[in-house]
Amino acid sequence: MNIIKQTGGNVILVDAAGNILKSFVNVNALDIVSNNEIIIKYGFNQWHSLFASQIANTEVEPAAAIAFSGDAYALAALLSSDFFYPSITVCADAQVDNSDASYSVLVASGGSLILPDSDVEVNSNLEGQIVSVETIDIQRTDGVSSVTPNSVNIVGNTVNIEVPAAVSRTTAQLMKTGQTVSYRTGDDGDLEAGRNVDFFTLAENNPFGNTNRFTDELGTQLYLTNIVIDWSTYNGSTVLGWRRTALTASIVVWTAAIDGALAVSIGTFTTGWRLPNINELYSIKQIKNTINVLNYAPFNLIPAIVSTLWSSTKEAGSTTNSLRLHTKGGTIDSQGTATS
Repeated sequence: MNIIKQTGGNVILVDAAGNILKSFVNVNALDIVSNNEIIIKYGFNQWHSLFASQIANTEVEPAAAIAFSGDAYALAALLSSDFFYPSITVCADAQVDNSDASYSVLVASGGSLILPDSDVEVNSNLEGQIVSVETIDIQRTDGVSSVTPNSVNIVGNTVNIEVPAAVSRTTAQLMKTGQTVSYRTGDDGDLEAGRNVDFFTLAENNPFGNTNRFTDELGTQLYLTNIVIDWSTYNGSTVLGWRRTALTASIVVWTAAIDGALAVSIGTFTTGWRLPNINELYSIKQIKNTINVLNYAPFNLIPAIVSTLWSSTKEAGSTTNSLRLHTKGGTIDSQGTATS
């Protein structure tokens, strides 16, 4: 409670926010003695206690006296209640708990509390911390694109996320041949048996979030470095990559083909290159009603320039001959390794 003297001798009582609680007139001065006593001045040196006997005359006004205007009886009624002298309440210390009382702390009256961050454990392994009293946004991806969980169940402070079952690649069928023309019921062009949607389309997303069987190392189909990734060979950790340009336009002997493949270095892919085995080589030929089995995007190998491709596989039972793929027709033959 504040006592404010106004111009003209008026005095008002206001609260801490400045709101007027009471105003008084016709009182010359007052002196606050205690919580239960106030002395008012009616005239020259005539001081009277509202709650005690009249005090002796004095020509010295009390130091706490201030000019006042108001009704003495109304003032007395006001001072006799908590309206003028409200009771003082000391705020108790606060007990702060979380919803399950696993976190509990006593905060002193008038003090402040910064809630601690929460540890995040995944399968009992500490992975970091998150800010308290904030929305937790869990992002689940397959390394590239978002994956929608089958279910999310929250019990206490345990979050169970059921993820989609991994696609099994261990029992996958062989690839489709790419033949689409049928010559009779039950032939390859009719059934198009094999894994994936078609020769160029995977049955599931590759790690770049699309179903393209062939991409470059960046997940696009620009092939600026002439590297072709065949995602049909992806087993979850490794995948087969091809250099789509022939090392030479001329036919070379088998050992030269192997040495040339081992020496390939493109960008950051400086090691790991090799001559493909016959099954790997055979898997990328597309058998259609055209004769050029590798003359399709992204390889575009023209048989007139490159008609045979060495594999790293020896002919069964031979120590001298190795297997080759003919890009004209897609047949396989055997050739002496010393012969180009």
